[in-house]
Amino acid sequence: MKCFYCKNIIDITKMYDGSYVIDQNHYCHCACFIQYKTNLKRKPWTEDQAIKYLQPLKNKTEEITNKAYYLGQLAEWYCQFYGQKIMPNKAKQLVNMIADGRYKDITIKIPVEDLYQMFIRNQDKLKKINYQLETKKIRTGQSLTVESMFAYDIAVIINDYNDYCEWKQAALEESVLKKQSLNARRTRIDYTIFKKYHRSENKGADISDIIDDI
Repeated sequence: MKCFYCKNIIDITKMYDGSYVIDQNHYCHCACFIQYKTNLKRKPWTEDQAIKYLQPLKNKTEEITNKAYYLGQLAEWYCQFYGQKIMPNKAKQLVNMIADGRYKDITIKIPVEDLYQMFIRNQDKLKKINYQLETKKIRTGQSLTVESMFAYDIAVIINDYNDYCEWKQAALEESVLKKQSLNARRTRIDYTIFKKYHRSENKGADISDIIDDI
């Protein structure tokens, strides 16, 4: 994609970094947008006005871009897991319907990112399930397509979504606690070196006991 203003390439294949937005069906750099609006000959915008206008666009652009990014990641996983060259449109449509909350009796939207992460976490489980399905189909003389296998696998994934959300929340809380603990260790003053130096260099008054009380 090219910026509407500077015509330079915008890389939309990566995670969204906030440097660009989708505005009126075209892509543009935020910096280019601000420069254009604040330099209008008639009724130029202030920089604050431009920034305020861009914020909801950033939120929407992040949602769209990250969805496309994780759909691409899921497509790569699909090809590797099922031994296919491409992920068919029917499979992508199924994923999009679930992500948009339009699939059958599912009343919540499950982000593509979550679907992708759940497939990664459960791929060993899915391999066992798929083997059982294939074995059963062979015994009954029926065929099992990759598309039908994926539909079955995604039903298994969705069924475990509540457990995944609980795991994700617990992992997030654990990460926050670890970060807080690390920051606390970084800010804690280590008096050990000073105390050893003080004892060896100062044979008079020993202030180590005072330090211990700090």
